[in-house]
Amino acid sequence: MSAYTNWVYTTVNDALTGATVKAMLLGKDTGGTDYVQDNATQSFRADVTAFEVAGTGYTAGGVAVTGLTITAPGDVHLIVDDIDFGTLTLTVDSISAVVLYVDTGDPATDVLIAADVFPAVALGGADNFTYVVAADGFVLFEVL
Repeated sequence: MSAYTNWVYTTVNDALTGATVKAMLLGKDTGGTDYVQDNATQSFRADVTAFEVAGTGYTAGGVAVTGLTITAPGDVHLIVDDIDFGTLTLTVDSISAVVLYVDTGDPATDVLIAADVFPAVALGGADNFTYVVAADGFVLFEVL
């Protein structure tokens, strides 16, 4: 069974039109455990904040994304501009995920959209961190 492109596009577009979408950085929790995406237990920002990085230059909750565009026909792509987190001096030794979410102002109701989990990127000292978004977007909703 597969979904129709128009339904996927309309559903995503309606959910994100007028919303503030943010990106946050995840690494390890205070026990040193690496972040692992788990769709069964992670629906809201509060479910992943234990893994959020901290340090000088980083604002808890991350940064607002720009250039949000949803494209169709065919597969539905959620496209955003490259995400510049600025110059960071973090209290963790690495970053291992960028997570997009809808900001409602409350971590318990901030809905997670998608995560890009990647091999840990080590930062030393004050480093500028820009997440470069793939040309086909941050999220691909493949319509079969």
